[in-house]
Amino acid sequence: MQAGYPFYYPSDAGLPLGGEGSSRFLRLEVHYHNPLLISGRRDSSGIRLWYTPSLRRFDAGIMELGLVYTPVMAIPPHQRSFPLTGYCTAACTRTALPHGGIHIFASQLHTHLAGRTVRTVLVRGGKEVELVQEDKHYSTHYQIIRILRKMVTVLPGDALMTKCTYNTEDRDKPTVGGFGIMEEMCVNYVHYYPRTQLELCKSHVDPGYLQKYFSLINRFHGGEGCSCSQKTVEEEFSSVSWDSFSEEVLNSLYTTSPISMHCNQSTAELFPGDWEKQKIPEVLEELQHHPFRCELGRTAPWSTGATEVQPDHTG
Repeated sequence: MQAGYPFYYPSDAGLPLGGEGSSRFLRLEVHYHNPLLISGRRDSSGIRLWYTPSLRRFDAGIMELGLVYTPVMAIPPHQRSFPLTGYCTAACTRTALPHGGIHIFASQLHTHLAGRTVRTVLVRGGKEVELVQEDKHYSTHYQIIRILRKMVTVLPGDALMTKCTYNTEDRDKPTVGGFGIMEEMCVNYVHYYPRTQLELCKSHVDPGYLQKYFSLINRFHGGEGCSCSQKTVEEEFSSVSWDSFSEEVLNSLYTTSPISMHCNQSTAELFPGDWEKQKIPEVLEELQHHPFRCELGRTAPWSTGATEVQPDHTG
């Protein structure tokens, strides 16, 4: 539910309430951001629920896609557009999804203050086959659950990639992943049915490869390698001498190095399997972008191109 826009389930799916083993309570959690400590502000947040005693065919669920909330995923300072991508791998969907797959019908994208774009795409057989959700002008101050115009079916063996780009031009220090508003996230909360035990399908770079990055950068700048056992990841990132080399190598690390997968059940336990040092899903063919009407420019439909201006020889 979001202000002004009702959130509704498909006609054959719903959220079960009550019954044996169900919680007796609903909790509304609201996050406030008031850095200037302005007094006298009032909040009227709330929700209104509609329910039916008629049980629908499928239970719906919510799944988290994107990046794990961890400082190993970071954005250097003074970046106009720095990308980070979280993966839900084929191995995880093959393990956790039913034979007929699941159907995504709604999506809520999420970053913090530095986020500028968010995009989740479905990958099947090495090809991007369908866009789940995209926001090219994302703002953390305007977050809504969007009902998809067309449901997206995810089959066992498919992969989902959630890519966020960040702007840190106004920051002098690196921005690490985490829960704080000045830290960052890259998440897509997708609503789907039928509900499965897969609640979280997210990734982060392998920590061992990140330590190799710190060692390389320290040596490049005249140091003696990485003293990683004595420092936290946040301290290591803060000690990096940021220049084009360290920025480009970090970007390369995130786009090529093995990942740690969090293929988690609703109990917060991992599904059985080997989820460390997994290969990043390979994309051999990207989805073709169809421009929006506003991206086509203001050229009149009858115009064949630019108008040539001839010099005036009338003297």
